[in-house]
Amino acid sequence: MNLLKLPNVSTNASDSTIADWYSEAQEYLGVATLEEAKAQVQVLGDNETLTELVRQAVIKWPEWQFKLRFNSSLDRKERQCGQTTFKSVSMVFHNVEISSAEGIRIGSILSEERWKRSGHEKIVRLHNSRIAKARDRKSTFDTKDVKAALREMKKTFYAPTAAEVMSEASEKAYDVFRNALNLRSHNVGQIRNKLALSAIDYVSSTDEHRDAFGHWCRVKNRVSGSDVVQMLNNYRDEQRHYSTIEEVQKAFNTHKTVLVVKSQNGYILQLDSELKLCDDLTLPDNLRSKLGMLKLVDKSQVIENVGCRVNDETFVIVLDAEQPQP
Repeated sequence: MNLLKLPNVSTNASDSTIADWYSEAQEYLGVATLEEAKAQVQVLGDNETLTELVRQAVIKWPEWQFKLRFNSSLDRKERQCGQTTFKSVSMVFHNVEISSAEGIRIGSILSEERWKRSGHEKIVRLHNSRIAKARDRKSTFDTKDVKAALREMKKTFYAPTAAEVMSEASEKAYDVFRNALNLRSHNVGQIRNKLALSAIDYVSSTDEHRDAFGHWCRVKNRVSGSDVVQMLNNYRDEQRHYSTIEEVQKAFNTHKTVLVVKSQNGYILQLDSELKLCDDLTLPDNLRSKLGMLKLVDKSQVIENVGCRVNDETFVIVLDAEQPQP
């Protein structure tokens, strides 16, 4: 069976590369026509388990899309039988990315070599986020048994549910808050250090400055000098950004926000553990305006009393204290 002729199979190799490989095969095999070469070239996995698993899977799930990732060159072999030399040519794939009929990536299969005391063996390694979360020590399902691999694929290779989509969106939101706080904390620390050094230089320059600084400490928190003033303004800006992120993150952690994810049919909303589906017409008014604001800002941006744009599809919206739940 030529996998490349099946409608649900594609490859990472370009059409020109495939054409070049067939031409190389024709020359190596010593056949008269390109069609003869194409008929003899085999499409094989990096090991027998991978080959057989993909052959069965593409027939078992014709609605799935399989993308084969080939090695960089043809595999040429020859064997001698008496006075006759037999040549074979194969295009070898080592990794397969699998998507649902809608184009959503649902998993991957990788050829792997496993070392044991008795030597080594070729296995297949199945991976997706669902498999990774179910395992403590490793994130893949490893086997050399085709039937076991097919059972695992049937159990775990399907498009994410609404709950899984929201769980992943929640994790991404946490990451954005953490990274934003780390960045602002770093900026605050840098400016504070520069400001402290400038203040020390200024205060130490004359007795008059030292006396003035002592008076300032007793009266009010102000500094002079254009550079120091600018740094102080920057410091206050960074502190304000930091406080904004901290407040929105606090609201997110205490379930005073709505997590919104754009989907093909509209939006999935999550408040606490409750999920709700909306479209542009049924989206609550108290969320629409804030969502519109967040769509105008950059990814990872946090707006005071509004929320955060996590990425192109995911938003965290802060609920006003008096507004009803969506």
